[in-house]
Amino acid sequence: MGAAGVSVLLLSCMLLEVFGPSSAEPQLCFPPARPSLSNIDAICVHGAGRRANHPHSLPTTGFSYLQRQADAINQMESLYSACCQSYSTRDRALTLSCAERAWEDVLRIYCVDEFSVKTSHYHCCRENWKTKWNCFNKEAPNPSYLPAV
Repeated sequence: MGAAGVSVLLLSCMLLEVFGPSSAEPQLCFPPARPSLSNIDAICVHGAGRRANHPHSLPTTGFSYLQRQADAINQMESLYSACCQSYSTRDRALTLSCAERAWEDVLRIYCVDEFSVKTSHYHCCRENWKTKWNCFNKEAPNPSYLPAV
């Protein structure tokens, strides 16, 4: 990721911190990491503690891309919660499979939404579908899904 990409990512996380609820709560910055065997437990265990991004917590002008990112994260968290409740620890493989599908589906829809507006599109969305997933995963600021200490 280039310097500009890092700046945008940090700006996204900082704005979500500044305009969102208490920064003591765990948050999920955009883009979230791909669910894996190494992070599925944290996705399920800490999911209830990650805060939702509320529309009123974001700037009202000039940052519509943050709203699209927040919407994607909120949708993903909702689907993760359903996956974790449905399969729990009874079947980690099913939980992981469900979460992976949710991650791809939400990011696919996010990219479609990105291209539906005249804006500078998130660079991973410009990749072909095979490399797109690797791009999003590589950009994730918190691949472990563990709360910051």
